[in-house]
Amino acid sequence: ATNDIRAVIDDCRSNVVGGITTGLMIWELAVIPYLLNNADTWISISDKSVEILDNLQNQFYRTLFGVRTGCPIPAMYWECGGMLMKNRIMKKKLSLLHHISTLEKSSYAYQIYREQQRLMLPGLISECEKFLVKTGVPKPENFTKLKWKKIVNQKILECNKIELLEKMKSLSKCDE
Repeated sequence: ATNDIRAVIDDCRSNVVGGITTGLMIWELAVIPYLLNNADTWISISDKSVEILDNLQNQFYRTLFGVRTGCPIPAMYWECGGMLMKNRIMKKKLSLLHHISTLEKSSYAYQIYREQQRLMLPGLISECEKFLVKTGVPKPENFTKLKWKKIVNQKILECNKIELLEKMKSLSKCDE
């Protein structure tokens, strides 16, 4: 898919401005949904799995920008407004958490949600809870879907920005 997207934007660049934007749109609208299909249910995903997804995205950015492996990864993300995979996955999980927490009280999903919350069982709730506490976001059931989506987008983008800046600071090429 990465090479196909590159071929499209190379052709696009020869005719109009905005080939990179087109490549990013194809990535975001076609490849990311494919890669992260059902990611909201991925409980206890390993760091290795997230690293594989990040490496795939890094490869795409390198191909899109036509740079080699020496190019700082955080700079590529920063230039195109890219989001780290762990943040993309958390965003999907938080959306599912809101959906379940606002279901009718008689639904099985809501009853399981309440039991998992009451017994503090590992799973979706505990993974999302860590993020919510870290960012200071209240419980999802207190918000409408639109308001929750807005808050989650804002917090995820803030976390992504902080993580990218930290990664930039740790690069040896950025030392003073």
